[in-house]
Amino acid sequence: MINKLLENRLFMLFIVLILLAAVIYIAIDFIYWPQKTSSPTSSEDYIFTEADEGAVQFPVGQEFVVLLEANATTGFQWALQLDSNYIDFKGKEYITDEAPEEMVGVGGHEKFTFTAIAPGQTEIIFAYARPWESVEPEKVITYDITITE
Repeated sequence: MINKLLENRLFMLFIVLILLAAVIYIAIDFIYWPQKTSSPTSSEDYIFTEADEGAVQFPVGQEFVVLLEANATTGFQWALQLDSNYIDFKGKEYITDEAPEEMVGVGGHEKFTFTAIAPGQTEIIFAYARPWESVEPEKVITYDITITE
């Protein structure tokens, strides 16, 4: 009887410790989450993907890149909307993913390069669609941008 009671207490203590560790991990992640995604800290951090959709921030004069998954063989491509008073669009290129030579229909990424030219708040909206079709885009991604001095 005493052994069973002791085992139950040890089991309960083990469960409490696991739950406490999980709560601490989630709390720390939640506290530091905005700093991980909203404000880059080095030049290597100025490359954004779909996962970074939302608020981003960088200084005037900073070049930045948006890299979005795409597959040119399907006819889909990313179109963009931006305010040229705040952001200068430098260009885009399609980068095919690595694949064996005989493989067709390989996807890749569209790489968009920009420069922040004036302080303020603006946005860039990307729409993934076939330009000749009159339907809603397959995906829409929005970056809310704050440009600092």
